[in-house]
Amino acid sequence: MQINTLFIKHGIIFRVLAITDSKALIINCFENKMPYWENIEFLDAYDTVTESELLETANIVFPPYDSLPPNLVGHMHKKYGTISLIIPHIKSDAERNSAIEICAKKFDVSKATIRHRLCQYLTFQDVRIFLPTSKAREKPL
Repeated sequence: MQINTLFIKHGIIFRVLAITDSKALIINCFENKMPYWENIEFLDAYDTVTESELLETANIVFPPYDSLPPNLVGHMHKKYGTISLIIPHIKSDAERNSAIEICAKKFDVSKATIRHRLCQYLTFQDVRIFLPTSKAREKPL
């Protein structure tokens, strides 16, 4: 097992974010919840999947990075910037929570927003997850 390995069972995909001798820091890729430590044996019953399978299951298609207009690149990196200081602290709940609070104050956004962005990034490991999405609108009849 390596960091960033993806595991699936019954449609649930987990990403491994860190590993110790007996535990793995994992995040459920389809719940907006913070990563947590689990015994490594927990993942023995799971199959591995690829990044492509994760994106397909999540119904996400990232445009090529080099095709993005500068304003979208700036938008994407601005959002990433609000969480980048937290990433080195993801292994410790206390440090991560403290870093979330600091970033929320520094960037004047809610802690819930910071947590949401952090979970998105940790799940997909790609800043393009912060690109704006267009939502289908219902047309009046």
